[in-house]
Amino acid sequence: MIIAISFWLVFGITSAIVASNRGSSGFLWFIFGVLFGPIALILAFTCGKKCPYCASKISTEAIVCPKCQKSLQEKPQENTQEKHQIRPDSDSYLIGGYNYSLLKDKKEQAFCLGCRSSDSMNNLYYCAEKDEYYHRNCLPND
Repeated sequence: MIIAISFWLVFGITSAIVASNRGSSGFLWFIFGVLFGPIALILAFTCGKKCPYCASKISTEAIVCPKCQKSLQEKPQENTQEKHQIRPDSDSYLIGGYNYSLLKDKKEQAFCLGCRSSDSMNNLYYCAEKDEYYHRNCLPND
């Protein structure tokens, strides 16, 4: 009888430790563990929130995922005006940190990745870092 009681207490203690490490109430899970034994222990592993990067269960108060080491704090909203800027001194856009410049004095043909059509290079914006061509209305949104 003492062995059975101690076995259920171990389930209660283990459930409490697992649940409290995941941000839930340790006392509540201790009670569940004592009452429901192995079922509560299994359910204790399901509490917490999912990491948006690696989908592992973590504490609800976690700032960094212990598995993938990525920050879980919300990133500040990027200002779209800073992300998509037209520079008045030159015909260029800054999109997602990449510079897209209007090609002038080029008579060769190039392929627009946005609308998948061929056009004269002087009508297209070129990104040297990505080696991509786009019409103005086909520029990426990133």
